[in-house]
Amino acid sequence: MLHLETLEDLRALGEDDPVFFPSLLAAFLDSLNSRLPSIESAIQERSGEKLALAAHALKSSCYNLGAQVLGELCQALENLGKLGNTEGADVLWRALLIESIAVQKEISELPEMMK
Repeated sequence: MLHLETLEDLRALGEDDPVFFPSLLAAFLDSLNSRLPSIESAIQERSGEKLALAAHALKSSCYNLGAQVLGELCQALENLGKLGNTEGADVLWRALLIESIAVQKEISELPEMMK
């Protein structure tokens, strides 16, 4: 789910600003929830180009936050899309949804988010 060392590094970046880390987490959750529908729509439309763009946009923020598995799933979807292919994307989509729920739950249980 979340890479703890990455989270600690992000916490350290904002150690002088108590709002920094919770704001970063909230921004990630907003981004995740706004980009998932774009990925789903691209798969439903069988648009490789849209899939590649939507998955790429989410991939970077996943890796930056330490959501490695989520980032890898986005990478796989992006790669499919770059090939102009959406075959098999539905399986990756389901895995992405399951992992995104797990990541959201893990973030919600971080001490900074429970205040």
